Amino acid sequence: MSLKLQYEQDPVGYNPDETQPAANDSQPPTTQRLEEWLANPTGSQVTLTTGDDPEVLASSLLSITHIAIEFPDITDGRGFSLGRRLRDMGYTGPLRATGNYATDQLQYLHRCGYDCFDLPAGVTIELATKLLGSISVAMQASTISERQVAFNVR
Repeated sequence: MSLKLQYEQDPVGYNPDETQPAANDSQPPTTQRLEEWLANPTGSQVTLTTGDDPEVLASSLLSITHIAIEFPDITDGRGFSLGRRLRDMGYTGPLRATGNYATDQLQYLHRCGYDCFDLPAGVTIELATKLLGSISVAMQASTISERQVAFNVR
């Protein structure tokens, strides 16, 4: 598997066409929680929780430039399905895993469509890269393409 890896200090600065993080010269746009965005859908960056229904975004996916999914704890697997559903619905922008997920789940998250990760404290980009390539054969379908991967170390 060939991955293009990018260290990203600011999730707003993600730019898949560059090898380095995009520079943010101005105030970055605010990421809105889904309920805030639904009340006033003017922003282009949305944060979902694992209990949110992505179908409410279906008609707006082309105008949303960044989606983050917050995992409440490592036993909540709904974020995997949520990421896959968003990709199946046609979302092609950055999809970020945030919150509490197990580091050894990175490759599974990537296979479900995530291409940005807020890495837990103490996890290096080198370790994350190793974990992303740790399984060489998979039996199930995947959303993986040559998507760039971005890390944000907490």
